[in-house]
Amino acid sequence: KAQAVMDSLNLSGMADLNLAFYRPPGPDLPTHPFYRVRIKDSKLRFSRFPYTITDVTGDLTYDGGTKEWKFVKLEGRHDKARITAEGNYRGASKPGVLDLTIRARGAALDSDLYNALTGEQQNLWKMLRPEGFCDLTAKVDWVATPGQPASVRFPATEPVRIYNTTI
Repeated sequence: KAQAVMDSLNLSGMADLNLAFYRPPGPDLPTHPFYRVRIKDSKLRFSRFPYTITDVTGDLTYDGGTKEWKFVKLEGRHDKARITAEGNYRGASKPGVLDLTIRARGAALDSDLYNALTGEQQNLWKMLRPEGFCDLTAKVDWVATPGQPASVRFPATEPVRIYNTTI
C-alpha cells in the first residue's frame, strides 16, 4: 500500500531517508515501519491531478502502525509559479483517503493547468478561454477506490485571484 501511494506521486529526484521499525512486545505481533523522507531537488506529478511540479522540497512521513502518510511543507515550482502543499493519506481503513491542500502563486492559465482539471472544470474553461495568471488554493480529496476520480475544489474561504487576464 505504501508503495502505491508513492507511485501515485510519480516522485523522482533526491531525498534523505530515515527508516525505523517497531515491534510491540508479545508473540505474533506485527512489525511496523516508520519512514521520514526529506525531499530535495525533486519532481512530482500526482496521477490524480497531473500537473508537473519541479524543484520540490519538503518532508514525507509514514507511520506503518496507523498506515498514514503526512505531506509536510512541500514546496516547488511549475514554470514560474510557486507551489506549496500539505496534507495526509490515511490508509488504515479501506479504502484509503487522501486530503491534500495545494496553493499556487503566479500560476499561468495554460494548457498544463487545463489538462489537470476534471471534465466539468475543462468545460467551464472552454467557455471562458482564460489567459493570464492566478493565485489559488485547491483541495484535493480522493478515496482510493479503483476508478474513483479525485475531487478538486477551490474553497470559497480562499478565493481564486485571477490577474493580467483575458477571457
